[in-house]
Amino acid sequence: MGIWSEATDNFDEGIDWLINPTDGGAAGVYHQQEPGSWDGPEGFYYKDIRGPLEPDGAKIWDTLYVWAHTDFLDPTMYLSLQGDITYPPSDELAYYLELLEIPEGVTGAPPVGTVWDIPWEGLFSLELPTFRTADGLEGYRFSFTIDASVPEPSSVVLLGVGAVALLPWPRRRM
Repeated sequence: MGIWSEATDNFDEGIDWLINPTDGGAAGVYHQQEPGSWDGPEGFYYKDIRGPLEPDGAKIWDTLYVWAHTDFLDPTMYLSLQGDITYPPSDELAYYLELLEIPEGVTGAPPVGTVWDIPWEGLFSLELPTFRTADGLEGYRFSFTIDASVPEPSSVVLLGVGAVALLPWPRRRM
């Protein structure tokens, strides 16, 4: 997931890539074919690049699913995010991950609505109770946001105590 000046918010041949279905576990952005909105093949994308941000704008991927294939044996799995070393993320943008849905029957997962600030450099890893399925749409669902605005000082305090409703708060550009 990311933004690039040569990309659009629609499917871009050679830029957006489907997941290889033989991987042992997966994290991918799910797209259904919708003419004018998503013209690419339906499926899970491990690489989904969007067009540039507007000033004080945001790009949101709200169909990021995480699951393990049925033969994965570990009781825990990890969602890990790291910036590209060739095209590193900007330190002037904010990056957030929010848990939107937990698979039915899973216990011990973070609560729905939990939001994590993702560092622009280094590796972020989130440990999750393993959920095995042949259908990734049954997995955990997350939202990933790249935001060109920054919370007001009073909002930073609220973020520090675990508030999760980020978007309604006023923001300003750095």
